[in-house]
Amino acid sequence: MSSKNPVAAYQETSLESAPPIKIVRLLYQSAIRRMEQARRLELPAQVAAFNEAIAKSDAIVTELRFSLDHSHSPDLCQRLEGLYLFVEERLGLAMGERNGEHLLPALTVMRTLLDAWEQVELQVGQAA
Repeated sequence: MSSKNPVAAYQETSLESAPPIKIVRLLYQSAIRRMEQARRLELPAQVAAFNEAIAKSDAIVTELRFSLDHSHSPDLCQRLEGLYLFVEERLGLAMGERNGEHLLPALTVMRTLLDAWEQVELQVGQAA
């Protein structure tokens, strides 16, 4: 952590101490935001920014998939893994064909999952 940028240091500390469910929510929000950003870009003029936004979304979704703990709720993990693989496939298709329309089904899945995680976060907060 660098003392040169106090805002970055605060954000890093805040994230390190955040509950896991908040981190998951933030990851979903970031992936969705980057997919939406990619859809708004003008192609082919902004192809580099398009590819970067998709690559960052893909890295997040891949990390979410790799972080699944199949020893807890194996059925749920298997379903989530299938959804993450679908999203990754759509991201790859969008990048390969340079077509943001391929992101629409991925966005639908990620928004639905985000809604579910937000509900879980609310329930966990109410139970505390």
